[in-house]
Amino acid sequence: MKVHWARRTLTLSIVVTILCAACQSWIMINQTQKLKELLAASTGSKADADIWQKWKTEMTYHSVFLASIFFGLYVTWDGIMNHNTLEIIATNCYYAGMLGYAIAQIFQVMEGRNLILNQSLLDGSVGTYTGIFLAALLLLPILLGMFLPVFAVFTRYLNRDFDWRMYRITGGEIDMTKYFSAYHVTLLLLKFDAFFVSAFTVIDLVLTRVSARGIIVIPSLGAIVGIAAMLTGYYGIRYELRISLFTFLSLMLVIMGYIIQRLYEAFVQEYDQVQRIKIPYLFYAVVSMGLSVACFLGGVRCWWNFGKGLKTVLDQESKRKDGVYAQEEMNLEE
Repeated sequence: MKVHWARRTLTLSIVVTILCAACQSWIMINQTQKLKELLAASTGSKADADIWQKWKTEMTYHSVFLASIFFGLYVTWDGIMNHNTLEIIATNCYYAGMLGYAIAQIFQVMEGRNLILNQSLLDGSVGTYTGIFLAALLLLPILLGMFLPVFAVFTRYLNRDFDWRMYRITGGEIDMTKYFSAYHVTLLLLKFDAFFVSAFTVIDLVLTRVSARGIIVIPSLGAIVGIAAMLTGYYGIRYELRISLFTFLSLMLVIMGYIIQRLYEAFVQEYDQVQRIKIPYLFYAVVSMGLSVACFLGGVRCWWNFGKGLKTVLDQESKRKDGVYAQEEMNLEE
C-alpha cells in the first residue's frame, strides 16, 4: 500500500499554519488592547509618544512574522506540487528560523512592556497580560518545536519519492542533473528573496523616517520592480530567454542598490532614529542582500547553461504532465 506522504505533509502543514496564525493573531489583538490601557494610564505626551512608538514597533514585527507563517505554507505547497526536494529541505531550515524567532518574541514582548512601564513611570499592574495571551505566546514555539522533527521525517520520505522525478527528467545524466539543480536553486532563492525584501521594505517604511513622497514612491516602484523581477527571472530561466534574463539581472542590481541606499540613509543620516530597531533591521537587510546576490549569481549560472538541453527536457516534462507528450517507441528489431 502506497503512503501518500505529500498529502500528509501538506495537511499537517496547513493545520500547524492555522494554529500558529491563530496564536499570532491573538497576540496582536491583545497587544492592541494593552495599548489602550497604557494610554489611559499615561502620565503625559512624552509617555504617549513612547507607548505609541513601542506598540508600532512590536506590531510591525508581529505582522511580518504572521506573514512569514503563511509564506512557510506557500513554499511547502509549492515544493510538494513541483516535487522539488531542494525546496522542501530549505523549508526545514526556514521553519527552524521561525522557531528561533518565536522564542525571541517571548523575551521581546516581556522586555517591551517593562521598558514602557519604566519610561512612562507607570505602575506594574497596568497592562498585565492574561493567561490566554501568555498561553498563545508560549504555544507558538511549542507548536513549531513539535512540528519540526515530524516535518523532517516527512521530508525524508518525500525526498525518496521526488528523486525519481529528477531522474526521469534528466535521464540520470550528471551534467543535466547539475543544470536542473541550478534551475531549481535559482527559482527557490528568488521566492525567498521576494519575501525578505518585502519584509525589509515594510520595516523600513514603518519604523524609519521616510518622506511623504517616499511613502508613496517606494511601495509603488517596489511592487513594479518586484513583480517584474519575478516574471523576467522565471521566464528567462525556464524558457532560456536572454533578453528576459538580462532584464532580471539588471533589476536585481536595482534591488541591491535600493537596500544599500536605505541602509545608508538609516545608519549614516538618521542613526539615532534606527538605534532602537538596529538588530532586526540589519538582519532583514543582510538576508535580503545575501539572497539578492545569490539570485544574481544563480541567474548568471543559468545563463551559462542555455542551449545545453535543459529547456528541452523541461518542455517534455511539461507535456508529459499535461498528457500530450508521447515517448518515442523503440524499435527492438534493429
